[in-house]
Amino acid sequence: MEDEVVGGRRLSKIGFRHIPGTKTPAALALRGKEYPLELSGVAWMIRRQQCLRKITASVDKTLEDVGLKTMRSEVEFAPIPSRT
Repeated sequence: MEDEVVGGRRLSKIGFRHIPGTKTPAALALRGKEYPLELSGVAWMIRRQQCLRKITASVDKTLEDVGLKTMRSEVEFAPIPSRT
């Protein structure tokens, strides 16, 4: 994927996708059961600082039997100012 300039910073875009047949770190907890979620998406990071700035992810496989047709999430990360 091509780099992207966001807020004056060059960010590297890295695509990801769950590998079928392997454990997934994401799950839907519903009525006392956990349903594994197979996610794919894009992560934006400042490569030199190894700092994650943003991630988007969506469900590859629906769980319509429990009512989940689609899910998409977007998280933006920012530094927390230190208190001195």
